Amino acid sequence: SDKLAANELGWSIGMLLGGALMSTIGAKLIRNNMRVVAFGIALVGVSVVGLGVVHNLLAYLLIDVVNGLASAICMGPMRTIIQTEADEKMVGRVFGLDTTLSTLGMPLGMLIFAPLADAIPISLVFIIGGVLTLPIGIYLFGQARRNVSAQVTRTAA
Repeated sequence: SDKLAANELGWSIGMLLGGALMSTIGAKLIRNNMRVVAFGIALVGVSVVGLGVVHNLLAYLLIDVVNGLASAICMGPMRTIIQTEADEKMVGRVFGLDTTLSTLGMPLGMLIFAPLADAIPISLVFIIGGVLTLPIGIYLFGQARRNVSAQVTRTAA
């Protein structure tokens, strides 16, 4: 139970640090929300792989802090994108659906990954999950680049 509490504490500290970073410096530096979301998702993938690879508790907790930081870096700009892209009359419904799907992810993940962890080592579950997250971040980097190119083309015309 102590290790579980330390795990939750590490991730929470990362989220708090990420929230402080995004609310102070992030708001001034972010020019392309999609790039920041892509970076955050890629960093989540890398940190989850790190959680599966490391065997030292202190190193695990430090990587867990990075994972929380990455989550915070990702979520603020993602919410901004949702808010700016959704129709004004639908924003409440869109956020409601987002919250519902996010909340559904936890029990669904436990339903799938808990039995899977009995069949294969949990570290392998982390590694596979992190590796499968990386292509999403890479795809979003490409989308952000295309969006910037399209905006430059429209501005030049």
